[in-house]
Amino acid sequence: MLYWLIGCTSLVAALLLWLLWRNEAKRHGVALKIPAMPVVLLVAALATSLYFMRGLHPDTNRWLADWSEHRQFALQVVAGEPSPELAANVPLQSLARVLQRQLHLTPSAHGWYVLALVYSEMGAPQVAVTAARSAVELAEGALEPQLLLARSLIEQNAGKLDAESSQILESILEQQPNHDGALTLLASAAMQSQDYAKALPAWQALLSRHNQSEAKPLLEKMVADAESKLQSQRYYQGISITVEGAANTPAGGTLFVFLRRPGDSGQPLAALRVLADRFPMTVSLEAENWLQEMPAPGTELLAGARYSADNNRGIEGALQNSEPVTLTGKAGQLAAKLSLPAVAVGQ
Repeated sequence: MLYWLIGCTSLVAALLLWLLWRNEAKRHGVALKIPAMPVVLLVAALATSLYFMRGLHPDTNRWLADWSEHRQFALQVVAGEPSPELAANVPLQSLARVLQRQLHLTPSAHGWYVLALVYSEMGAPQVAVTAARSAVELAEGALEPQLLLARSLIEQNAGKLDAESSQILESILEQQPNHDGALTLLASAAMQSQDYAKALPAWQALLSRHNQSEAKPLLEKMVADAESKLQSQRYYQGISITVEGAANTPAGGTLFVFLRRPGDSGQPLAALRVLADRFPMTVSLEAENWLQEMPAPGTELLAGARYSADNNRGIEGALQNSEPVTLTGKAGQLAAKLSLPAVAVGQ
């Protein structure tokens, strides 16, 4: 059908061009010395041929076939009454293409909701978020499209909460405090984000609701894990490390501060790289600076520092390395004071 339409359009355009050419020639009293109609038809034929050879997308035939074959199912989805028999025979990619086109013609909350699920299943969270937003806009306050939008946002953020997904889930739980889907999504994403203070109440609420179910052992484990990590996070929060330079240490270089267990090598537990614009300099190691899981509270940890005055060398070429010092202090107020050695003359 498309190709017949293209052909007819080309013929009509060619005829109109020939008529315009002939009329303009007559108006100016110019005699056409060449067979005008064949030339116009030839140009139209060449343009059509060029389109089929170069301009036609190689997947156009498949797209048209999908539209013809699956549009009826897309209409059922838009109406909220999809046939299970047809659903089993529609590939996800074909459904996504056809359903998206149909939704632009006849939008519906259920259709956009299904499209968001399809995109999520295909591993395309960005377009899933777009589809889920459309579902929320048309759903007039329904919770399931909101939950899907939150899930899509979390998938887009590599499994972590962001401000919008957190706000959506909290809004759902304000309306339905026992919504299992919202509680589970909030707890899991908060754990991935290392926001254990938000994850723990959600896991506890789920455990309270399913205390007699087969999920109880798993939920007890998640509660214990969140409690342990929250305790460690609070114990190690805001570690203060002060680095003093030697008399001949110039400011303006790169300072690398890190934590290790005694005897460890390789990747540190936590690390922070900063521009040292002065000495002494105090830096704070926060939760986002931890490269590995925090150990149990009270574990002996050593603080160390490396300094490179020449930023072109990078920290690997640092010539000043402090002696490791044990962290001291109480929970939430751990600290260490490090001293950089003097730079040897000639280095």
